[in-house]
Amino acid sequence: GDAAFYEEVLAKALKAKSPEEYRMYLGALESFGDPVLVRRSLELALSPKIRSQDRALFLAAVLSNDRARPIAWPYVKEHWSEIEKLLPPFVLGRLMTSMQRACTLEERDDVKAFFAGHPAAGTERTARATVERITSCIAFHQQQAPNLEAFLGATK
Repeated sequence: GDAAFYEEVLAKALKAKSPEEYRMYLGALESFGDPVLVRRSLELALSPKIRSQDRALFLAAVLSNDRARPIAWPYVKEHWSEIEKLLPPFVLGRLMTSMQRACTLEERDDVKAFFAGHPAAGTERTARATVERITSCIAFHQQQAPNLEAFLGATK
C-alpha cells in the first residue's frame, strides 16, 4: 500500500474498539514494504502509541517481512539500547528468532556478530539457533539453485 493507505490503517489501529480489531490493523502495518513506511512502523513500535505487550511481536513481524528487513534490521541494531529498555530480556529472543528468515552469508555473519556483541540474558540458545537456521537456508539455496536453474531452463 501507499502512504495514504498506511495513514488510514494507522488511524483505524489507534481508534480500534477491541483488541482483535487493534491487532488486525497492527498486522497490516507490519506488512508494508516501502522503506519510508517501514521506518514509520519502526518508529511507531518504539513509541507510546503501541501497547508495551504488542511491541515485541510488532517489531519481530516487521523484521520477518522480507521486503522490510533491509530497513528494519539496521534500525533495530541502531536502536538496540532503547529496545532493551522497552522489552523484558526474555522477549528479546523473539526479535532474534525473527531474523531466521535471513538467508545470505552477509546477513548471517552480521546477525551472528551483532548478537555476540549484544548478549541478552537467557537468549544465548536462541541466538545460536537463529544463526543455525540462517546457515541451513544458505546451504539449501546453494544445493538447490542448480536444480532450479536446470528445471526452469528445461521449461522454456
